[in-house]
Amino acid sequence: MSKEYTSKKTSVNFRKIPKLFSVVAKKIGWEAHTYNLDIGCGARPSNVTLFLKKYGVTNLPTDPFWGYSFEDLELQESMRITTVTISNVLNVIKTKCSRRHALHSAKSYLSRGGTCYIKIYEGDMCGIGRETMEDCWQNNLLTSDYVDEVKKHFDEVQIKYGIIIAS
Repeated sequence: MSKEYTSKKTSVNFRKIPKLFSVVAKKIGWEAHTYNLDIGCGARPSNVTLFLKKYGVTNLPTDPFWGYSFEDLELQESMRITTVTISNVLNVIKTKCSRRHALHSAKSYLSRGGTCYIKIYEGDMCGIGRETMEDCWQNNLLTSDYVDEVKKHFDEVQIKYGIIIAS
């Protein structure tokens, strides 16, 4: 997938856990002995991987702009990906076509009955996308503005706890 902006500079959670993961831990719960596909993991996915390991979840990080590709994943038939996370990713993807690709990937890797958790950084919430610094794009859309795009890939979509939950 090519993209006009890599938005690499927006990958800021080097030490702390992105809010999506802690919200799921506190409000929903992570299921032990499962696999999570983290689409758009950013520069250093190890903090999320270690966080999920405490809950018995194996994290599979992917982010083509940081060298973690889907092709590198060593998926076996016995691996059921029960969760997919897309944390602060859709908001830095300028085109609907590229967002559609990310959502299609989420749906295609997710096991039947699994759940996709999506967190959106809403920026200044003005609804007008723009380059925020060199090589960085923000859509500045509300979380609710993404629901129709997500519904094109998932049957059940709701916003709860500030995240989009799709299955």
